[in-house]
Order: sequence, then structure tokens, then C-alpha cells
Amino acid sequence: ETARTLNETNNNVKDITDNLKNVTNKLDSSAFWMVMADTTVANSLRAGIIDFGASMKDFRTSFLVKGLRRDKDRDKEKEKENDKDPAKGTETEEKKGIFH
Repeated sequence: ETARTLNETNNNVKDITDNLKNVTNKLDSSAFWMVMADTTVANSLRAGIIDFGASMKDFRTSFLVKGLRRDKDRDKEKEKENDKDPAKGTETEEKKGIFH
């Protein structure tokens, strides 16, 4: 019984070791691994991400977006004005949900 269990365990260890060798060989020869190991590519990728972040920051402050924000703020102000009863300066009964 013990000899059979040891033999089975040895076979399992051999299979696991063989699989690990195959995976390691595939990783070593894969293009992905080569790209990841190449510091030039890694540095370029990092710089690209940083540049993208800076571009997005510039875009958020650009005149194009400011115009869109201004329009959106103007629409919000109109909504607030429409939600108030002009005579009392409070929400109308309809907006409070009484008539819905």
C-alpha cells in the first residue's frame, strides 16, 4: 500500500514538473514576455500613459470643454428656476410630488 502511494506521488510530481517545464519554455519564447522584458518598450509604454494623462488634463481645461460646462451649468440654473414657485421662491406643490 505504501509503495503504491509513493509511486503514485512520484508520478504526480513528474507530471507537475514536466508541465512546469513546458509552461516556462512557452513563456521564455513568447513575444509577450520579450516585450515585457524589454525596458525600452516598458519605458515607452509608461511615458505614453503619462502623456495621455497630461493630455486629458489639458482637454478638461480646454475652451471646448469649458463651453460645454458653461452650457450645462446654464441648463442647471434654468432647471432650478423652473423648480421654484416665482411668487414664493419655494418648490411648487407639483414638484414636491403631491399631484403625481
